[in-house]
Amino acid sequence: MNVREIREQGVAVIHEDRMTYGASITQSIAENIISDRYYRDEYNKYGFLNWKYIVSKTKDLIKSFSIKADRHDAEVRTLSGGNIQKVVAAREFSSAPKVLIACQPTRGIDVGAAELIRKKMISLRDEENTAILLFSADLTELLSLSDGIIVMYGGKITAYFPDVSKINEEILGEYMLGLKIQSSEEIGGVVYG
Repeated sequence: MNVREIREQGVAVIHEDRMTYGASITQSIAENIISDRYYRDEYNKYGFLNWKYIVSKTKDLIKSFSIKADRHDAEVRTLSGGNIQKVVAAREFSSAPKVLIACQPTRGIDVGAAELIRKKMISLRDEENTAILLFSADLTELLSLSDGIIVMYGGKITAYFPDVSKINEEILGEYMLGLKIQSSEEIGGVVYG
């Protein structure tokens, strides 16, 4: 499938490199928000972009995600890193995803922006029934947001914990460093659980 077909299946992605793959920094906030949906009927009117609708939706997302910007047409490159990340999150979360792949979604941003993104992910999971595949090196984030955790070391799965309430950072660390490896039967739960 091409990118549009994958997105139409309900897959959303927050890439770990927001400047290269997450946002088009020379485009406006509004243009970034509609980049995955501009062709849909509600964003078009008689073959032209429906800017009234686009601006309205963008302003709603700017408010909802607390994006600090003077205007909806501000170029993304004029925003702080945290606000660029919030633009990316606003686009991805507002696409009504069935599956969200979030790679380091809060890395390199301020505490407030990180907390907002975490709360929005929990809301997507709990209220919209979105499946979230979270990749993060922040163990506290993983333990607070995850239902289950898969640990990898050297490109291989070393552990699978289907119930996060039974583990802590120390236990995760041993598997992350390759000091411990679960049995094939325990890891098999990842595929067959």
